[in-house]
Amino acid sequence: MNIIQAIILGIVEGLTEFLPISSTGHIILVEKLLGIEKTNSFFTVVIQFGAILAAVWFFRSRIKEIAFVSFGAIKAKKQYSKMNHEEKYGIWILVSIIPTLVVGFLLRKKIDEWQNSTIIIIVSTIVFGIIFYAIEKYQANHKTIDTKDLTLKNLLIMGLAQAIAVIPGVSRSGSTIAGGLTQKISIKDAVELSFIMGIPVILIASLYKIVTGLDGLSFDIVIMTIIGTLTSFCVGLWSIRLTLGVLVKHGFFPFMLYRLGLGIVLSCFVYLGIFR
Repeated sequence: MNIIQAIILGIVEGLTEFLPISSTGHIILVEKLLGIEKTNSFFTVVIQFGAILAAVWFFRSRIKEIAFVSFGAIKAKKQYSKMNHEEKYGIWILVSIIPTLVVGFLLRKKIDEWQNSTIIIIVSTIVFGIIFYAIEKYQANHKTIDTKDLTLKNLLIMGLAQAIAVIPGVSRSGSTIAGGLTQKISIKDAVELSFIMGIPVILIASLYKIVTGLDGLSFDIVIMTIIGTLTSFCVGLWSIRLTLGVLVKHGFFPFMLYRLGLGIVLSCFVYLGIFR
């Protein structure tokens, strides 16, 4: 991998991490197009850290508010049963990411195998593009609930939906937002909550990869990772605004069309022997 390739992959990560089109799937496909045999998994995971830092910066006021209230109650040793909704909210968000962390850890070896399968990416890209849009249309006529009325159950269901995204091509943001829609959360609130829920997941995944992947790392990979991470951070700031604008205004429909088109193009590539 060279600097140009690291920048391109950083752009792809920053752009697709928040759009409901699967960042992992796009990274894998762009690697194939660039002729990169196999990107170091350390690079692939850690550049997501740049995109998630963009989310931290973008939602810094809301994150600070949630953390201040919840951890303030914990620090004061307040009993859980006596906490109000706002004080429980931050705790619920942390609890909701447990399914993703457990599934990701248990299937970590299997996930590496799936990432080498273009067929899995094609199928998940098409199928989940349709599923996300169908969920949105089904929920369109249902009255939405205010975030102040959310419960642990609502967030856990979003967390379970997020866990499905360990499959390449699904999309973490897409599955989490769709999970929120099934709980009658407005698409605007579901998008924001999806981004906030993704922060601890990707942070923990990045730290895990940093701790377990340091052995055997070359100086070049470290430099390329830093470049890719900085790039994904810069692009991620723009991508968040894009995602919020498009999803709130148009919903999943344009992304479903994109995913269907991408799936068809990739199927042709496989048929022609360009991709395996």
